[in-house]
Amino acid sequence: MSKIRIVIADADTLFTEHFCRFFKEYPDIEILAVESDGQSALQKVKHLHPDVVLFDLVLPGLDGISLLRAINDLSDAPATICCTRFYSDVALEAIRTYGASYLLFKPVELHTLHPVLCSCTEMYRNMKRLNHSCDMENVDSDHVNAHIRNYLVSLGIPSKLSGCSYLTEAVRLAKLDSTLMRNLSRGLYLEISRNLNSTPCRIERSMRSAISIAYHRGGLDRKMSNCPSNKEFLNYVLNNIEL
Repeated sequence: MSKIRIVIADADTLFTEHFCRFFKEYPDIEILAVESDGQSALQKVKHLHPDVVLFDLVLPGLDGISLLRAINDLSDAPATICCTRFYSDVALEAIRTYGASYLLFKPVELHTLHPVLCSCTEMYRNMKRLNHSCDMENVDSDHVNAHIRNYLVSLGIPSKLSGCSYLTEAVRLAKLDSTLMRNLSRGLYLEISRNLNSTPCRIERSMRSAISIAYHRGGLDRKMSNCPSNKEFLNYVLNNIEL
């Protein structure tokens, strides 16, 4: 694991000084900032993007619960570990509600804190990788759909018709699983209906209407001698489009 980058928000100078001295000997720990009030700590978190924020509940400027809530509103929220002497049922419920990664009561045995820092950081980084992967999948999916739609429009399919959306989804799904083309009603149409909250009958009619409009407007008559069926049109697109 690369260095664990930490911002500390704690007005207890005895604790923070002890913490800094203790972890100075750990090569995998990097203390980015130590702040004694919550507002300054929040600015450091926004600017430095740490892996972990170690915070107390009792803070001037911005209390620990408000700091935790503000941190978790960030798009790239770090792991959060609460170390405090103060607790109550209300505070504990707030810590759970706003999703602190871990809770420790002072005095803290610092040698036991290192594995907590490691596990919370690993969890944070795994979540970050997962979110990034999901974002990339969404970007790729949007790009593929746009490419298919643009190709259909170039063939004369009106982009505003629901049939265009159904045809776009049909091409995408058939590229992923060609067996869906064996039986459109029980395969492709059924799968589209699940994804787009429609019915196979409505999907079939909307596709047929969009293809017919494209043919009679002249977008397909140079490529096909007769107005194609849904399956013929989809096979043509699948054979000619590059994804």
